[in-house]
Amino acid sequence: MVRSGVATLVKAGLTGGLLTVAGFAFLAPAAHADGWVTWKNARTGGYMDNYQGRTGNGNPIIHWPGNRGNNQKWWSATHSDGSKAYINAGSNKALDGDARYCFAPMVQWDWHAQANQRWWRHTVQGGYMLQRAQGCSGYRPLVISVTDTSRGSQLYTQEQRTINNSAEPQQRWK
Repeated sequence: MVRSGVATLVKAGLTGGLLTVAGFAFLAPAAHADGWVTWKNARTGGYMDNYQGRTGNGNPIIHWPGNRGNNQKWWSATHSDGSKAYINAGSNKALDGDARYCFAPMVQWDWHAQANQRWWRHTVQGGYMLQRAQGCSGYRPLVISVTDTSRGSQLYTQEQRTINNSAEPQQRWK
């Protein structure tokens, strides 16, 4: 079921550390008092970016050099189950790991709070891993990854990989 309210989520602000939108309770993000985050990849130094700041559903999420634009800012809100939602500042669309695929291209989509738009943020040495709440049978957890280091390449979910108990650099975000 699709739920409206992304603009409300982004613009409402937080009162007493709790925000309720479309029947979902969100907790204030602990790491960022204002709720805005940027994600920089440890391997490429590129930022998670809504390609060309477009506003349509299905627009690719890429990695791109930092530009301080709204296309690289994400509103971080915590669902009542502890998973995160990331809403792009420029488009008011949610970070989405396409539910049709295990190894999904990262896109933006109208916020609907299903598992493919929910992310578990795991602390690892040197940053975080962002794991999609929706798993795939027979696979390790799926995390957001740079699969092609060329500037402007689309991000994908991939099986989690670790080296010495830390995420591989292409799966680690700061």
